[in-house]
Amino acid sequence: MTPAQAASAAGVPRARIYAWIRTGRLPALRIGERTIRIAPADLERALAEPSPPPSRPRTKTPRRHTDRKAPRQRPPNDEVIAWIDDFYRRYDRIPPRDEIWRAFQGLTKVDAERHLRDARSRLWSTEP
Repeated sequence: MTPAQAASAAGVPRARIYAWIRTGRLPALRIGERTIRIAPADLERALAEPSPPPSRPRTKTPRRHTDRKAPRQRPPNDEVIAWIDDFYRRYDRIPPRDEIWRAFQGLTKVDAERHLRDARSRLWSTEP
């Protein structure tokens, strides 16, 4: 019988029949490159054998709270605004977003972009 017929007769998925053949639990005859035949007596013998215990646990171990990454701490907005203003006074230009982001590691790039927009509007509105 074919692996598909053996699977329907045994009431198991076809993939399990192939796994049993691969592990040696179910003897099979290979005819050519793609054809496999199984003797009905061998199938009965394989079904009568007790299944081996699983080699690894089926469930993952729960993660502990200590395994989680600590959330990044955001710097206060006033500190970022003061840094941008100081940068502008020193270099006569507004710092790029990535430079703000590097200066304040707790800051996300989106927050850095928001501070940059605020600084541009604040500085351009005060200049003549």
